[in-house]
Amino acid sequence: MNIILLLFHFLFWLSPQKNATIATVNGEPIHENELKFEMYALRTGVYTYFVGKYPSADDTFKWRKKYGDEIPEITLQKRALHKAIRIKFQQTLMKKYGIQKDISYTQFQIEFKHYTDQRAKAIAHHEIVYGPPQTTESEYYSYVFSNNLNPLLDSLKAHYQVDRKNYQKWIDSELQKATINIYSSRLKKVFIDP
Repeated sequence: MNIILLLFHFLFWLSPQKNATIATVNGEPIHENELKFEMYALRTGVYTYFVGKYPSADDTFKWRKKYGDEIPEITLQKRALHKAIRIKFQQTLMKKYGIQKDISYTQFQIEFKHYTDQRAKAIAHHEIVYGPPQTTESEYYSYVFSNNLNPLLDSLKAHYQVDRKNYQKWIDSELQKATINIYSSRLKKVFIDP
């Protein structure tokens, strides 16, 4: 019986949905799409960095080409992973303080579909809709996260005397204590189209 359970657990671990986890922060998974959101947001900055630091990159820029001792794709992944870990850590705090009950990517997809369906119905019924008629997953992800930051800051201020001025430093300090697991073999497979 234990062998069967072990085999089931192993097969479940290898399932496509589970393999989409590229890292965990205190046990909470970061889905590869959450990393891609950050990669899309940071790609222009990484491109600008390489063109500024390596003049030859301006004419022949390639994401997988080595410039000096750096490769743009790897730099982009590292920066995006750092940002995704910071976001997931803050989401774990949002969950802890009851601001966001479920911080999984699966739940995010459900909420995004509901949000877009509601907007489409409102538009079809000629109701007022604020913002663009359609939004991407990445835009909605940023929207939800930023809307939850103020309540998180209020909770942290009440519990830890963390003010807005020292918030980023406090997050940095708390991240040092977090348990972070990175699945580098999965991370290597994540890239975005330029």
